[in-house]
Order: sequence, then structure tokens, then C-alpha cells
Amino acid sequence: MLNTFTEIPDAPEPVLKPSAVKRALSYYLPVCTPQSEEAGEFIDIEATLNHASEFLRCAAATASELGEMLSGSNRDLALTAMHMVEMAKVMVDRSLECVEVV
Repeated sequence: MLNTFTEIPDAPEPVLKPSAVKRALSYYLPVCTPQSEEAGEFIDIEATLNHASEFLRCAAATASELGEMLSGSNRDLALTAMHMVEMAKVMVDRSLECVEVV
């Protein structure tokens, strides 16, 4: 594979204005304020974990299918992603087992 990165001799350092950085961060990473129970908003942790488990199952299946179509290091990368997703799914499923049913 060809290296497409070319160094520019004596290139100036990029200048980031603090105000621009602060604006970008506040736009893309807004401050999350937790909602109190008084607001009437209640997140069902069991349902959330079930949805996360299903999303991870789909992601693992997608990575597996992709891995079967590839070869070499690309196949290894896809199957590694599948394994990581499966491990995350196990963690979510174990958390789901610990949720108290009220």
C-alpha cells in the first residue's frame, strides 16, 4: 500500500483559537443534565439493556457476515470487531441478569 502522507517542510503549526474550540465542544458535546425523578422521566434500565443487547447482536452478525466476504488482514479485522462486540454483549447480558425486577 502506498503511503499517501507527505510531509510539508517548515509547515506552520495549526492555530486553534480557544473560543472556537469551546464553541465546537459545546456544540458537539453538550452538557448532559441528569433528569430528576420529579420530572416524571424514568428510564427503564431493563428495557435499555435489552435494546443494547439486540443492537450488539445485530452488530456481531453484521461483522461476521462482512468477515466471511473478506480475506487476509481485512477479514481478521472484521472478525476481531465481531469478537469485541460479542464480548460487549456478554457484559450487557450479565448486567441484565443483575437487574432487580420490581
